[in-house]
Amino acid sequence: MMRKALWMVLGVGVVVSGFSGPARALTIHTVYTPLGGNAWRADFQLTLGPGETFATDQGFTVYFEYDLFDNLRNGRADGDTNPDIGVWDSSASWDLWAADPRPALGVPGLYDALALVDGAPTDGPFTVEFDWLGSGHPGSLLWEKYDLSLTNPVVATGETTVSIVPEPGTMLLLGSGLVGLAGWRRRRAR
Repeated sequence: MMRKALWMVLGVGVVVSGFSGPARALTIHTVYTPLGGNAWRADFQLTLGPGETFATDQGFTVYFEYDLFDNLRNGRADGDTNPDIGVWDSSASWDLWAADPRPALGVPGLYDALALVDGAPTDGPFTVEFDWLGSGHPGSLLWEKYDLSLTNPVVATGETTVSIVPEPGTMLLLGSGLVGLAGWRRRRAR
């Protein structure tokens, strides 16, 4: 009797898992590049799960903490609208925009990308420039994927992974230090 119940539970589990569809696992990686002073650029790199796409009226939003970021400036993706004149480009795959944080209201800044076509390409560039108000370098950011055709539009949430592109001056300083150290060592060995 117990064995029959176990097989029944396993069978139901297999049938239900067959209807659950492919795993969906959007990840967003942020590559930060210092631009000098407190100005930075963030490039968002999307990785989709198996079978996952962005259809028309689906998109993602990345949030910027109101006390650490300021002066968000929108980047551009393939054929995006011209932000200066507000004219839609018929070849656009994404509608992109950035909004500054509102510290007095406790509202974070955001970068939003809305797909305008089914299967919108996710290789970007999804770029935003901003002023960093914190110390050190920016860290991970919260994001959400949404679908405007649903009653509950948020379909996934997460936190970006991060890498920092060093400033060219830092690399030059490090390289000259290594060359100097090698020369000093060679001279000392004589």
